[in-house]
Amino acid sequence: TADLEAVVPPAKTETKDQGSQTTGSGTVMALHAKVKHLEQVIKHLQDKSRDPAAQVIEISSKFMDGPYLKLFEQQVQLYFSRGRGRRWTPEQKMVALALNFKSPAAYDFLRAMFALPSVYSLKRWFCGVECNPGYNKSVLTLLQSKVELMDAKKRVVVVSFDEMLLSERLKYGTNEDMIIGFQDLGPLIGRTNAVATHALVVMVRCLFDTWKQPIGYFLSSSSVEGNILKHIIEEGVKNLLQIGFDVRAIVADQNSNNCSAFAALGVKENEPFFCVDDRRVWCLYDPPRLIKNVRNNLMKYGASFENTKSAQWSHIVDFYKKDSQAAAFSLAPKLTEAHLFTPPFKKMHVCLAARVLSRTVAAGINAHVSAGNLPDSAAHTAEFVAEWNDIFDSVNGRTFKVNEELKRPAKTSSPHPSFWLGSIEWIKDVHFNTSSTVCCLDGWKLTLQAMIGLMRELQSLKNFKFLSTSRLNLDCLDNLFAVIRQKGGNRDDPEPNRFHFAFRQTLSNFLIRRSSSSSCVPDTSSLLLTLSDLNKARTLSDSPPSVPTPPYPATSFDVNDLSYEYSVDTLDSSGVNYVLGYVLKKIDFCCDKCSTSSLYSSNVLGESCQENPHKKALRTTDSDFTGPSVPSRELVRSFCGVHNSVIVPFLSDVTNLVAPRVNSRLTTSVVRKLSYRLLCSDCLSKIVNAYCRIIVYWKIHKLNAITRASRLEKESKKSVTAGQV
Repeated sequence: TADLEAVVPPAKTETKDQGSQTTGSGTVMALHAKVKHLEQVIKHLQDKSRDPAAQVIEISSKFMDGPYLKLFEQQVQLYFSRGRGRRWTPEQKMVALALNFKSPAAYDFLRAMFALPSVYSLKRWFCGVECNPGYNKSVLTLLQSKVELMDAKKRVVVVSFDEMLLSERLKYGTNEDMIIGFQDLGPLIGRTNAVATHALVVMVRCLFDTWKQPIGYFLSSSSVEGNILKHIIEEGVKNLLQIGFDVRAIVADQNSNNCSAFAALGVKENEPFFCVDDRRVWCLYDPPRLIKNVRNNLMKYGASFENTKSAQWSHIVDFYKKDSQAAAFSLAPKLTEAHLFTPPFKKMHVCLAARVLSRTVAAGINAHVSAGNLPDSAAHTAEFVAEWNDIFDSVNGRTFKVNEELKRPAKTSSPHPSFWLGSIEWIKDVHFNTSSTVCCLDGWKLTLQAMIGLMRELQSLKNFKFLSTSRLNLDCLDNLFAVIRQKGGNRDDPEPNRFHFAFRQTLSNFLIRRSSSSSCVPDTSSLLLTLSDLNKARTLSDSPPSVPTPPYPATSFDVNDLSYEYSVDTLDSSGVNYVLGYVLKKIDFCCDKCSTSSLYSSNVLGESCQENPHKKALRTTDSDFTGPSVPSRELVRSFCGVHNSVIVPFLSDVTNLVAPRVNSRLTTSVVRKLSYRLLCSDCLSKIVNAYCRIIVYWKIHKLNAITRASRLEKESKKSVTAGQV
């Protein structure tokens, strides 16, 4: 065919006239050339028929790119391989992990139609990535290898930290051999027996590039106290400086604990920075949260400014009512009732506050004042709204493709520094009409002062052109929290163990995106580390689990101090009998000698139901009745002894549950005291380990029930008190 001849041109042969002049050797050479040409044709046809997938992928690349092409390429390549013959690239793994992260049920549904890794494979890829509370040493080590390849400008970073609420619930982590859900503030401070209700996350973000990276988290029973937060901040900044980053600022929201931490660091309004190793680190509050607080206080109290002027929320409401009833066109078409009469959770949306305190609303109010539809005093409200619009725009610069200069990133020649100085003086004359302390105004003054100082320092950098002020906020963490909350469905307050596993996956998977309905704005940054980087971290040793700190010692339990003589009532004996039977049925023995009938009872049917309430769930080796195996009397008697003398006292001390290696320590204590010697040490340890794990699960279940009952009781009392008021 013409296509084939274009790929493999035919061999040149001599003409008839030339053939008369050739000798016999020339004819042989011509035949060899023809044979060679035919061999090339055969090889081309074989290659073409052997790999049709490559042609399909090549054609598809003209219409698809990115993760879509990767997913399609994966399906084409894996169509001809089945079962254990399939191998997955890092890109294919990330696509599968992102699908499973969004919805495990949808992933199971898609796996029936497409070639996707099993859930067990997904878990195995991440099981070697340590992610204990505290600063992740593996992540910091990987970042150090990345920073060595960066220029000085891309090493300039800002550190952000924020908290999210968690549900009170304990969970035993099999791989970690530790109960997840207790307060854990990392190796520096340690664990306590308080149940965690908050997660503090620390993230590093580049000021002059589009990357970000979480570097650690901390579990606390309430908002982290200021003095503890001070140590966490200092440790994080020192870790980043040691691996080569240039930390210039930290960003937080303006809750009371963060204010206390800033005060403990020596941060003042006229000096909004602290020093680490003779380096200034500027401290800022999150501007989106500050503008929401301004909106909330204006809505609740009203404001006065410049001595004689006042701003009232009622003027904005009246403007909306008159503007929405306009016969022709609306002056503020994006303004809705949701902006003015916000439900409790809608107040968290920054866009609702920004659209109210906007120049569009200010211009609309002035237009209605000029038309006589609003009183003259409403012009003061319009002036107040316009000023806050300019302030927020100046600290939220993202792109140069806007007309307003204050909305653009700050440059050396831009009016941002002088505007910020004027805004600080203007804010000093702003007062909300309440006797209570309103902290957001002080937060704005400190933030703007830090912006001015940071701009002056950054101008000394080589090749400095501009600063995207939108990078000096908490949008990166808000997006991370939105991703964690949507893990396997929408959970506003995830449990600590679910947060633990979701955080581990979000360390590297840039395909996991926030929901479009979340209250935060996309931060346009991507994660610096990839799944391949974290696979390298499997060989790195992360920090060991933190241990309890005084007054919670590492362990207060010593098996040698306990007496072995304990009485076992019938119900406890029956429970031990049932759990042991389940363990014997499920366990795989290490040797044939230990799997003999000496472990099982052959005379259980003669026992009365009164002596053994679990009898209906038991079976003998020669019975058709399904259920656990029936352990021998000697084995049950031995385990009843250690259950009351070792296991019950061990689990009654909460300190033992807080400390790491819970099941390992309990198993060691039980094996040391167990009197049953008809098993080898390996099989005995295996049975004891499985038995103790079940008891630990049961204990955690009881603690969760107690915690839930206590929480419901408190909520009930609050509702009764509120009803009486």
